[in-house]
Amino acid sequence: MAETVLVRAELTSGMIAGGRALLTGLDEIGVRVDTAFWLLDEEIAEWSLVLATRLVRTDGPRILYRKVNRMLTKLHIEEVIWIDMISIIDPHTRVVEALVGALGMTESVGGMRLENAVFGGVRIPACLIYRLAAKPKARARTVRAAAAE
Repeated sequence: MAETVLVRAELTSGMIAGGRALLTGLDEIGVRVDTAFWLLDEEIAEWSLVLATRLVRTDGPRILYRKVNRMLTKLHIEEVIWIDMISIIDPHTRVVEALVGALGMTESVGGMRLENAVFGGVRIPACLIYRLAAKPKARARTVRAAAAE
């Protein structure tokens, strides 16, 4: 009788803290990340830090990867998180839309963990979420106030 042994990479506390520090650093230099989470890739048993930003459309991924890599070096966390562990994607990908659709939008979820979840037909084996789609910016004037003028 054959046994299947599942090996699962650990998401370390250093990786979690490093991801938070990276997000803060990117925010400070104006690289706005709308959605950020660690995602387990079961096929290769490795974690990936997924950063979804609308800047992919305007700046392009190459420029964003350079900025992220510089921030990793500046923060001295490249031994815990290296550029190959990071995926920079458009916020309109299936996995991001599934998470936002199921969990809503919030600036910070404080490291919410999910295990074996399925949202909108997208399977999430394991993840740790920092933020899901930035809150929409408040309008300067409401529709009601504009109508009253």
